Amino acid sequence: MIAWIRSILANYSRNEQRDGIGSVNKEQNTSTQNKDSQPTWVYVWKMTRDTPGHAAIQVGGNKLKLKQEDEGEYISIHPYGFPSAGLTAILPLPAIYAKTLAEDMETEAAARTHILIDDFNSRPYFPSDAPALAEPDYIFKLQKLDTANMLKYIHQTRRSVEKGETGYQLFPNLNVIGFFKAASSFVSQDPIDVELYRRRATHEKETSQVTNCTKLVSEILKRGGHPIASSKKPWEITPDGLAQKINNSPSSQPGA
Repeated sequence: MIAWIRSILANYSRNEQRDGIGSVNKEQNTSTQNKDSQPTWVYVWKMTRDTPGHAAIQVGGNKLKLKQEDEGEYISIHPYGFPSAGLTAILPLPAIYAKTLAEDMETEAAARTHILIDDFNSRPYFPSDAPALAEPDYIFKLQKLDTANMLKYIHQTRRSVEKGETGYQLFPNLNVIGFFKAASSFVSQDPIDVELYRRRATHEKETSQVTNCTKLVSEILKRGGHPIASSKKPWEITPDGLAQKINNSPSSQPGA
């Protein structure tokens, strides 16, 4: 891991740029009047055949936040206690947030490791060549964003996750809970029940929300003055799609 970090810092000092979207030393300047702006880092793990990928964001700090005492505020969101795959991809799950890049690298390495189970009476076997850490596939450094507004939203999100008000859903644009709430009224096909439900729903305030890793990063960037176009797709935007949008920004340039 130390060698990997040194290689990234060396890339910055040499002002090198790799070809294609995989450039880890992409830096972006976004026009804003915020004089106290700090660097913003976006980390992206590509989608694989077995995993949905991941995205995280760090606001502040001149280096990657590997430990909690390092500078900057780091956040990404994961499902807590349940894998979000298969049927659970459409369900809202309890959420937990990561505080450092090291946490996410460990989590992504575990997600990509195939656990071998010969029988249910034996302990799971972890392959000896399984990586302990999964490095981000893309790292973007962005400058001149409204970091104060971004930090405010990060702190609000943390409190909301801790209170259970914000959950994780791989497909956050599918309102499964709302569908089942409405189902009982519509199943009977009673016009009175349907109208009563409609009136009640218009006055009810939504007390909980769901998000996924890329949607959270997009929301934070939006508050910093770097909007990522929203989508009506069930998953909002994939990690690969997020990396593509940042990489293709007209104001991006090689890292310094």
